[in-house]
Amino acid sequence: MLDKIKEEITVQPLLARVIRNISKGVLKNGYRFECSERNVEIESAIKRKFDNLLMESGYEENEFLQETLMNLIKYSNVFVKPLRSGTTNKLIGVLNMQNKGFSVSKAIGTGIAKQYKFERKGVISGYVQTKADKAKLFNAPYDIWHCAFSKETDEVFGMPIWVSVIPIIKKYNYLISSSIDSYSDQSIEQTIFRVGLTKNGNVKPVTPESFNSLKNQLQHNQGEDIITDVPVDPVTVSKTYTSPDKILDVLSTQVIAGLFTSESQLGRSGAGRQDSETQQSNTDGIVLEFQKTLENFLNKTMIKEIAKELYPLEYLKNPVKIKFIPAFNDTERLEKHAVFKFQGGIIDLDEAREICGHTTQINSSKTNYELYQKTEIDGTTQNTNSPANQHTSGTGTTKKSKNQ
Repeated sequence: MLDKIKEEITVQPLLARVIRNISKGVLKNGYRFECSERNVEIESAIKRKFDNLLMESGYEENEFLQETLMNLIKYSNVFVKPLRSGTTNKLIGVLNMQNKGFSVSKAIGTGIAKQYKFERKGVISGYVQTKADKAKLFNAPYDIWHCAFSKETDEVFGMPIWVSVIPIIKKYNYLISSSIDSYSDQSIEQTIFRVGLTKNGNVKPVTPESFNSLKNQLQHNQGEDIITDVPVDPVTVSKTYTSPDKILDVLSTQVIAGLFTSESQLGRSGAGRQDSETQQSNTDGIVLEFQKTLENFLNKTMIKEIAKELYPLEYLKNPVKIKFIPAFNDTERLEKHAVFKFQGGIIDLDEAREICGHTTQINSSKTNYELYQKTEIDGTTQNTNSPANQHTSGTGTTKKSKNQ
């Protein structure tokens, strides 16, 4: 199944584009490390250790996350092997493993794997496979970390979400290809000359000499009229093109739904900005699901081991987690709603800041109001209450009108 999905991603442009869009959406805004109770020192230390582990593993920061995420999006499964010190068993690196070749060796029920078996499948050019390469066992979660996207409770592996839509895409592409061929064939016409048959349907015998003479004239005719005493009934045959628009519309709807995307994202719609943003918000849902899945996977494995190594006591009461920053549209909508509730007097400033993700204490003296707006407002108020640049009555400075 993995080989089939990989093949379809290669030949199906719509599927490849959607996968890239989801990947870009998950990592677009970056990530941050956060404690339950904000502690900049601890968060910075975890971030440095995280970066160092990836560097020691031979990965760039985004390279590791991108490879892990692409395995999760394409195949709904990720296998990462933790590399540990031989003396202290501490985490010293990580290695992204291929999906193909893993199976369950020991399990609790049908949904919890305790041990995985890995058998390398396929031939590497120039490498001779030995008996030691044929099968390796990994105890979970110490020897191997496994993450599955949208898996059933009674299953160990996640089912790739593209399984249901790939047959529909193939039908969609086949119908388009057949329709193009049929449309091209409609311009081809073929004329059949029924010799010895009149237009009324009467049959008259024709000698071989007359038949061959007529055949020769027709084959060498350059568009000129032909005079013959042989009865001929010419019939023109051509293909009739039938547009498959209705079927294509149905398949198109199924493809868009199965790809968790929209027409505007596939470049098929000239929708306005508001309509495009509405369609984009629907697509952001699947992006958010992959963000949360990748967050949970890293927090339960790599980040947990880093935090427990650096701050074993602090981690129990103030755990550190990696959080991917959500899409701008979702963040903007959340912040606007928090400001609206604050202005309506439903929540206070601290609650509004907490909703927006700002958990540190605000420095009131450095807000925009204190630095800029307060002076402007005070000046405007003073100018309104005591307009020194205007003529007022009762002071003798009022300028007389022309009528006085």
